[in-house]
Amino acid sequence: RWVFDLFATDRPGFLDTNPAVAEWTASFLHRASAAELLPAVGGLWQPEAIIHGDVRFENCLVAGDQPATGLVFVDWEQSGCGDPAWDLASVLHEYFSVGGVISLAFQPDHRLARAIEALLEGYSTQWPLDAALLDRLVPFLGVKLLHRAVQIVSWQQGNSSDADRHGFLG
Repeated sequence: RWVFDLFATDRPGFLDTNPAVAEWTASFLHRASAAELLPAVGGLWQPEAIIHGDVRFENCLVAGDQPATGLVFVDWEQSGCGDPAWDLASVLHEYFSVGGVISLAFQPDHRLARAIEALLEGYSTQWPLDAALLDRLVPFLGVKLLHRAVQIVSWQQGNSSDADRHGFLG
């Protein structure tokens, strides 16, 4: 959840060790009210369940022919007590970002929508998809997109239109 502290005065030090990330976050701070929005979104956090914390397509294995019944999560190093809306936002973020809706690198793959639907069905057996959860889901999705923007800047060692699209949507 370091991304909630992206613009804090005591932000994680690793953000300043990469000059491209430090420059991009400084410019982003001036383009948006992120300094106010991120702490507000962080305040929505409801630690109600054990969550994976890093749900993304690379951390999902499909066993068998039916993804809805054979989906297994791996790489639990970021798991802990957290907000179920964070894991759900992570999945939606993956669809929008990696699935190609935002990225120019891929064509949209709407087959992923069925996997997201299956995950939502699974979550709803333990956590009702009520208004309170959905009210956290949308802002968390924005934060996850901002997180990906920082990753893109770090990976590419500089700003890019792809990072800007993610940051703008975040």
